[in-house]
Amino acid sequence: MMNIISIEESSLSNLPSLKKLSLSVGHGKLENLVSLLTFNPALQHLSLETNGASLKRELRENLPPKLQEITLRGDKIANLFPAALQSVTSRKLKLNLEAGQTEISRDLFLNLGFAENLTIDVSGNYGNRSDGLIKVASPVSAYKIGTPNSVYVEKLILGNKRFSCDCSSMGWFGKWLRYWRGNMCTPQNTRDDPQFCDQYITILRQARCYYSEDLLLESLGRKECLSYSGSSLPHPSTFIITTFVLMSAINNFLVS
Repeated sequence: MMNIISIEESSLSNLPSLKKLSLSVGHGKLENLVSLLTFNPALQHLSLETNGASLKRELRENLPPKLQEITLRGDKIANLFPAALQSVTSRKLKLNLEAGQTEISRDLFLNLGFAENLTIDVSGNYGNRSDGLIKVASPVSAYKIGTPNSVYVEKLILGNKRFSCDCSSMGWFGKWLRYWRGNMCTPQNTRDDPQFCDQYITILRQARCYYSEDLLLESLGRKECLSYSGSSLPHPSTFIITTFVLMSAINNFLVS
């Protein structure tokens, strides 16, 4: 792990075939990070130890086109700048969150640049910490692969982490899983590995709550939030009802 305050923009120019780079940022270190990667078009994996940084400045410019994996590491990963990953240029992105405690807002997932297919992995630990609370707001903006101007969550890797079992944090999980199963567990997709879907879903169903031994999905079900999308957008029926009420009020006013 390189742990330096600043380096010249051309320092990595003699490494055009570099595929993975691990750096430590935060506390004013490497705020010119993207400019360092100008001469590294082959870079596929960028790993950052955040040290509490919001990543507001570090990734402001377009990232290398082959960069498909970003790992964020730290004792606590929270309060990330909503547009921290807006400069992603790859259509496919794997986001690894290795932390003692993780809290990611929905705004981050609404600003993933050109990414269309997303894998989220929160299974990794930071140091000896493996028991921290995980809060991941809804990353879902599409329930079908290939939906324009949206990101499809292709895979979740939860590991043995413990989650906040409330609708506002993980309420989206049940609805995503149902749609994922419908999209991915078709005979065509499972032809090479017929057991994949059942095994994968079994693993996801083992995820547990942080404040109890309850299973995540069962807890969300009892709270009636398995259909919760986590989106700030109101359901289309809301517009219909609102319009109907408004038109009725106008009509009554005109009649009176």
